[in-house]
Amino acid sequence: MIHDLVNKNSFHIKLSLLIRCFFLALLIKIGASIVIILAESFIFNGSIPLYRNQIQLSEQYGLYFSIVLLVFIFPILEEFGFRGWFSENRLLTSISLTISFFYFLHIIINIILNKVVLIDSAYRFAFIFSILPFAFYFFYRNFSIIRTAIVLRHSKLIIVSITLFSCVHLFNFPITTVNVETVLAMIIILLPYPFSGFIYTYVRIRNGLAWSIALHILNNSFILIPVLLLGKKI
Repeated sequence: MIHDLVNKNSFHIKLSLLIRCFFLALLIKIGASIVIILAESFIFNGSIPLYRNQIQLSEQYGLYFSIVLLVFIFPILEEFGFRGWFSENRLLTSISLTISFFYFLHIIINIILNKVVLIDSAYRFAFIFSILPFAFYFFYRNFSIIRTAIVLRHSKLIIVSITLFSCVHLFNFPITTVNVETVLAMIIILLPYPFSGFIYTYVRIRNGLAWSIALHILNNSFILIPVLLLGKKI
């Protein structure tokens, strides 16, 4: 995968890889759904804790905005944030690391600090966004050092990006109480994300960032648009 960063395949080869990875990601989603359904029936007595069925985004934000949010905005942000690092472009790498930094601060403030000091969500986001320009400037100014570090630790950073991509989806599921049942439910629900993250990362490195964004959007479209249009809870 490291050598494929400079691989210039033809459009036909890249499209073929995209299609194959799309069906593989789809199979993972289907398999994960079957596991969740079985766990819901045989382990959690018909109601899996923290499952996104408790949230109906189309009612909260509206149907069309939910589609734009889930199918386009989130995939683009996630691909830039977790897979844009692997680039020789100063601007792209700086934007990518800034988005990753946003996710990192969001996790720290919401999971760790918010347990100690209760902070209103508006103030949390205002604080985070006020820091982002300085973060971007730091990454842009120190691009050469950062780029060298990324190249030297490329394979390890792939694991880091996939792990962060999986962990950030914790925010899709509201955690009210932490016990054995909720932890087991979280593990089952988050199980497909590392596999999906690996597929997206593979496509990103083989084909380029635009292709991993396209795959992510295509995957979310195929899964989420029918659900939203049917008015199902997700």
